[in-house]
Amino acid sequence: MGRPRVYIDTDILIIGGGTAGCLAAWEARNAGGPRLKITILEKGFI
Repeated sequence: MGRPRVYIDTDILIIGGGTAGCLAAWEARNAGGPRLKITILEKGFI
């Protein structure tokens, strides 16, 4: 039995929540504004 699928409506998907991933999300938010939907996908906990 596999994991359940999750569908997320997002404009930008960032894979990896390390320093580079979090900085990429920060920069994308600054460039795109508050209406931009950004999702960080991480295999562990942030």
